[in-house]
Amino acid sequence: MLKSSKTVLTMRHATLADLHVVVGLLAGDINGAGRENVRDPLDQGYIAAFGAIVENPHQELIIAECNEAIVGTMQLSFLPGLSF
Repeated sequence: MLKSSKTVLTMRHATLADLHVVVGLLAGDINGAGRENVRDPLDQGYIAAFGAIVENPHQELIIAECNEAIVGTMQLSFLPGLSF
């Protein structure tokens, strides 16, 4: 959690209920603007992709919230490496 005198930024795991907002964030990016589809209902491909991320122990979809509003998202991927 990041705190300042005015804002609190909280990070948490995404839920299926967050998916429409996450797709909207992706569509709001210059790279996703022409690629993402935020129509309701969401394309089943987004739901399948979310399920694949949630089921994979090496992937995490993270939500950033400020004042209870979703303001960001990221996908964290754990990759094997040689160093231990």
